[in-house]
Amino acid sequence: MRKGSFKIWALLTILTLRALAGFIPSASAQPPPWPGETSGPGDWIQISEDKDENGTQNDWLDVYKAYYQEDENYLYLKEECYATPGSGWPGSGGRYKWFIDFDGDMYYQGGKIYNAEYLLFVEDTNKDGNGDMYLINDTDGDGTFGEYSWPTNSENYTIPDDDYEGNNISDTRGGWRISGNQIEMCISWEEIGKEFGDFYSVYWAADQANPNLNSASEAQGDRIDGLVNLALDKTADKEEAFVCETVIYTYTVTNKGALAAPHVRVHDDMVLDEDIDYVGGDGNTNQLLDLNETWTFTASYDIPVDTHESRDIINNASVVSWGLESDSSDNLDSWTVSLSWESYNSKGEECDYFDVNEKTVYMKSARIDAGNYRVEYYDDNGDFVLGENFFIFPGGILSHSYSFPSNPSVAPGDWTAKLIKLEDGEPTDCYMVDDFYVTGGAIPEFPMVIATIVVSLVCAAAYIFVRKKYVPTRRVGVVR
Repeated sequence: MRKGSFKIWALLTILTLRALAGFIPSASAQPPPWPGETSGPGDWIQISEDKDENGTQNDWLDVYKAYYQEDENYLYLKEECYATPGSGWPGSGGRYKWFIDFDGDMYYQGGKIYNAEYLLFVEDTNKDGNGDMYLINDTDGDGTFGEYSWPTNSENYTIPDDDYEGNNISDTRGGWRISGNQIEMCISWEEIGKEFGDFYSVYWAADQANPNLNSASEAQGDRIDGLVNLALDKTADKEEAFVCETVIYTYTVTNKGALAAPHVRVHDDMVLDEDIDYVGGDGNTNQLLDLNETWTFTASYDIPVDTHESRDIINNASVVSWGLESDSSDNLDSWTVSLSWESYNSKGEECDYFDVNEKTVYMKSARIDAGNYRVEYYDDNGDFVLGENFFIFPGGILSHSYSFPSNPSVAPGDWTAKLIKLEDGEPTDCYMVDDFYVTGGAIPEFPMVIATIVVSLVCAAAYIFVRKKYVPTRRVGVVR
């Protein structure tokens, strides 16, 4: 990179959730060690790599890789350069900075970064050969840090780095250090007014120190996208169910990309994030979904009690790695559970209309959990017609039929068949209904049946009488 120019890297958006309880580093009462150190918050997580920026000048200002890590107390940030950061101090300036945003509106335009809430950086302000770390806030909310006539009163914004005994951060607000070709910084969540788990995003850059704190020129090099490529496979313990049943979903996640994935979280549009449980898969317990690992999550979903009609319940799930972008088209999956209680005709076809030719309705459920159930029929007047109790074995289907002419006193019109789950022999609120229409021709009225029988008997008697009266008797002769 040429002298006087600087490097800016692309946006990293990080959203950490507390849903995965076992995968959040715990904080100690004292300031913790740095990432990668014994008892630290875990290894550094790489978020960028640029192999094409090893310039012939100012390698100590060329960022090769960028990293982050976090725990309950601190946000940790690191830039790895092609040479030792600060090598040009005191004479050549040099500033290593991280723009931090909390509301998602930070952007790069015209050689500057806008709408960051905080700027965390290290530079050799007083040119004594030793750098200092500063944290400044966009106090007037105009999206820039123009309110600072840098370096005027810069001592008011410094965070001392006096001592790193045992690699511990000496100032509880934050700290920084140079280790090899890497410059590491950390800042406490309290210092920037946030809590661990809140949304934030960052831009990182290395440039020549100058009064314009928002300065950034056109990026020199490409950002690596698609390093994380997550794939999700969602299954369930059933494809058919009944009201109030519980469906157990299993989410299987793999990483088909080129980089381990941090902060892997599964989301489901019908399940709360906190109800999705991590089961296992992180064999080396590094809190990263490595390329050779498969992680498993589970969640349960109770079919709502007010689901009384047949329908398909479709749950859509996705998996994300907050901290890295994923180009995967495989990180979405869904599962369908069918709830069915339907009327059929004698041909086995779904049917909602029964005429004079269809005198029997056949009711059938989806596969349902074991238990006691009751089938009830109601006619067009809402009057109870028939009810029967049944026991269903696990994964069974309840089938039932009713012949309308068997009860000729009921009314034609809109009928309802109701399937009810029983508890201790009593109906529950867990039930399904299906409506179908019955014409009068399918249900002969009782008086009409009697009249038909009487007419038939009268006609038969008349026929016998007439035949007896008018048909002559013939004498049969014998041939000798």
